[in-house]
Amino acid sequence: MSTPASHVWKPSGARSVTIDSFIPVTRGSTAVAPPLLSWPTKDPGDTLDYEVDISPVLVGNDGDSIATHDVTVTPDNPGDLSVSSTTVDGRRCVFWLAEGQSGTTYTVT
Repeated sequence: MSTPASHVWKPSGARSVTIDSFIPVTRGSTAVAPPLLSWPTKDPGDTLDYEVDISPVLVGNDGDSIATHDVTVTPDNPGDLSVSSTTVDGRRCVFWLAEGQSGTTYTVT
């Protein structure tokens, strides 16, 4: 008798970014951009999962979740970093990045 295999996927904590909250700005003032978030260096031969979690931002809004998402990478030339897959899990957006050029810094939005 065979036993069905089960797989539980859990993203790496090393490649997870949590958005803590939105910064309130008083009317008539100019918002200052927060520092850029960053992940550890990726080897061009790896395809790795990356996660953005907005749970803390939505505290008290139990019915809210991510409805749609769009992940883009710049620069976007042949052989550069590419998005191989994306998914949304409630309040987390998870995407897998592949390829890339050594020594190049990419912006993921």
